[in-house]
Amino acid sequence: MSVREAAVDLLGKHISSSQDLALVYFDVLATAVRDPGTSVRKRAVNIMWESCIKQPGFPRATQACVHILTRATDPEESIQKLVTKVFHNLWFSPVGPGKSSLPIAICATCFAC
Repeated sequence: MSVREAAVDLLGKHISSSQDLALVYFDVLATAVRDPGTSVRKRAVNIMWESCIKQPGFPRATQACVHILTRATDPEESIQKLVTKVFHNLWFSPVGPGKSSLPIAICATCFAC
Protein backbone atom coordinates (compact mmCIF):
# COMPACT_ATOMS: atom_id res chain seq x y z
CA MET A 1 0.00 0.00 0.00
CA SER A 2 1.38 3.39 -0.94
CA VAL A 3 1.70 6.22 1.54
CA ARG A 4 -0.87 8.28 -0.38
CA GLU A 5 -3.34 5.39 -0.40
CA ALA A 6 -2.84 4.87 3.33
CA ALA A 7 -3.40 8.58 3.94
CA VAL A 8 -6.62 8.57 1.90
CA ASP A 9 -7.76 5.41 3.68
CA LEU A 10 -7.13 7.01 7.10
CA LEU A 11 -8.93 10.15 5.98
CA GLY A 12 -11.89 8.06 4.85
CA LYS A 13 -12.16 6.32 8.22
CA HIS A 14 -12.37 9.66 10.01
CA ILE A 15 -14.69 11.54 7.68
CA SER A 16 -17.16 8.65 7.49
CA SER A 17 -18.15 9.38 11.08
CA SER A 18 -18.56 13.14 10.74
CA GLN A 19 -20.15 15.27 8.04
CA ASP A 20 -18.26 18.28 9.41
CA LEU A 21 -14.95 16.51 8.84
CA ALA A 22 -16.08 15.50 5.37
CA LEU A 23 -16.64 19.17 4.59
CA VAL A 24 -13.27 20.21 6.01
CA TYR A 25 -11.35 17.58 4.02
CA PHE A 26 -13.50 17.61 0.89
CA ASP A 27 -10.89 19.41 -1.23
CA VAL A 28 -8.19 16.95 -0.15
CA LEU A 29 -10.44 14.10 -1.20
CA ALA A 30 -11.22 15.84 -4.51
CA THR A 31 -7.48 16.05 -5.17
CA ALA A 32 -7.07 12.35 -4.36
CA VAL A 33 -9.68 11.51 -7.03
CA ARG A 34 -7.16 12.88 -9.58
CA ASP A 35 -4.11 11.14 -8.05
CA PRO A 36 -1.74 9.33 -10.43
CA GLY A 37 -2.06 6.10 -8.43
CA THR A 38 -4.95 3.85 -9.44
CA SER A 39 -5.51 2.51 -5.93
CA VAL A 40 -5.60 6.04 -4.52
CA ARG A 41 -8.18 7.15 -7.10
CA LYS A 42 -10.33 4.08 -6.44
CA ARG A 43 -10.26 4.59 -2.69
CA ALA A 44 -11.00 8.31 -3.06
CA VAL A 45 -14.01 7.62 -5.32
CA ASN A 46 -15.36 5.08 -2.82
CA ILE A 47 -14.92 7.46 0.11
CA MET A 48 -16.50 10.32 -1.79
CA TRP A 49 -19.50 8.09 -2.54
CA GLU A 50 -19.89 6.79 1.00
CA SER A 51 -19.13 9.97 2.93
CA CYS A 52 -20.32 12.75 0.65
CA ILE A 53 -22.93 11.64 -1.88
CA LYS A 54 -24.70 8.87 -0.02
CA GLN A 55 -25.14 10.97 3.14
CA PRO A 56 -28.40 12.92 3.12
CA GLY A 57 -28.02 16.67 3.24
CA PHE A 58 -24.32 16.82 2.43
CA PRO A 59 -23.90 20.38 1.10
CA ARG A 60 -21.25 19.52 -1.51
CA ALA A 61 -22.88 16.36 -2.88
CA THR A 62 -23.25 17.85 -6.35
CA GLN A 63 -19.56 18.77 -6.45
CA ALA A 64 -18.70 15.26 -5.29
CA CYS A 65 -20.69 13.87 -8.23
CA VAL A 66 -18.79 16.10 -10.64
CA HIS A 67 -15.43 14.98 -9.23
CA ILE A 68 -16.40 11.32 -9.57
CA LEU A 69 -17.83 11.84 -13.04
CA THR A 70 -14.48 13.20 -14.24
CA ARG A 71 -13.14 9.68 -13.71
CA ALA A 72 -15.62 8.16 -16.19
CA THR A 73 -12.94 8.38 -18.88
CA ASP A 74 -10.13 7.19 -16.61
CA PRO A 75 -7.52 5.11 -18.44
CA GLU A 76 -7.98 2.36 -15.83
CA GLU A 77 -11.00 0.19 -16.68
CA SER A 78 -11.64 -0.74 -13.04
CA ILE A 79 -12.16 2.93 -12.17
CA GLN A 80 -14.52 3.37 -15.12
CA LYS A 81 -16.54 0.43 -13.79
CA LEU A 82 -16.52 1.90 -10.28
CA VAL A 83 -17.82 5.24 -11.57
CA THR A 84 -20.56 3.40 -13.47
CA LYS A 85 -21.48 1.48 -10.33
CA VAL A 86 -21.59 4.67 -8.22
CA PHE A 87 -23.92 6.43 -10.66
CA HIS A 88 -26.05 3.34 -11.14
CA ASN A 89 -26.54 3.22 -7.36
CA LEU A 90 -27.16 6.94 -7.26
CA TRP A 91 -29.79 6.92 -9.99
CA PHE A 92 -31.58 3.65 -9.40
CA SER A 93 -31.44 2.95 -5.65
CA PRO A 94 -34.21 4.34 -3.46
CA VAL A 95 -33.08 6.39 -0.47
CA GLY A 96 -35.52 4.76 1.93
CA PRO A 97 -38.91 3.11 2.21
CA GLY A 98 -41.49 5.04 0.23
CA LYS A 99 -38.91 7.61 -0.90
CA SER A 100 -37.63 8.49 -4.33
CA SER A 101 -34.04 8.09 -5.44
CA LEU A 102 -31.24 10.39 -4.35
CA PRO A 103 -30.94 12.40 -7.61
CA ILE A 104 -34.26 14.09 -6.92
CA ALA A 105 -32.88 15.42 -3.64
CA ILE A 106 -29.66 16.52 -5.33
CA CYS A 107 -31.55 18.18 -8.21
CA ALA A 108 -33.76 19.99 -5.72
CA THR A 109 -30.59 21.33 -4.10
CA CYS A 110 -29.09 22.34 -7.45
CA PHE A 111 -32.18 24.18 -8.65
CA ALA A 112 -32.57 25.96 -5.33
CA CYS A 113 -29.21 27.71 -5.93
